[in-house]
Amino acid sequence: MRPANMSWSSQKRIFWQKRSIQTAQMSYASGLNFNALNWGDDEMQSIKAKAFSLLARKSYFSKELRLKLLEKGYPLDQIQALFEELQSQGWLNDEELARRFVQRQRDKGYGARVITQKLKQKAGEIEVADLEATQEEVIDLIQKKYARFLPDQREKVIRSLLRRGFSYELINNSLKDINK
Repeated sequence: MRPANMSWSSQKRIFWQKRSIQTAQMSYASGLNFNALNWGDDEMQSIKAKAFSLLARKSYFSKELRLKLLEKGYPLDQIQALFEELQSQGWLNDEELARRFVQRQRDKGYGARVITQKLKQKAGEIEVADLEATQEEVIDLIQKKYARFLPDQREKVIRSLLRRGFSYELINNSLKDINK
């Protein structure tokens, strides 16, 4: 509930001021130096402010952030200069973000093909090691989600796991181990 004497615009302004203070505190705690960035001229300040506004809400891959800034009408050469600076300061780290993305997708039960496809859509061409799930992970997934279908509807389980991006060989070996 907002105070009776405070307008919505004032409340919004206070919220974003607190948010920027929290962002600065988080960057200081993580070793990122927000004040070390060279803010440059007015247009570059505008691009940086928009980039930090977006990054304060969620982590973006470079490709996603570039598209968002291009949609706002900022010139590509200045966006590229900003990205170099953001990467050198540690604000943009596609490899770390890709690693976390892959782990989240694996936790959701997706295989290497689906994860690679989703990652390519979000980040473009990024190499991530250890995409393939282990046989133990597939066995756990089968026992957790598909145990009620076995052995009568084995083909249904195989089709479902193929859609989730697992290789046929891995699925087949996992099912053989379960049936032993």
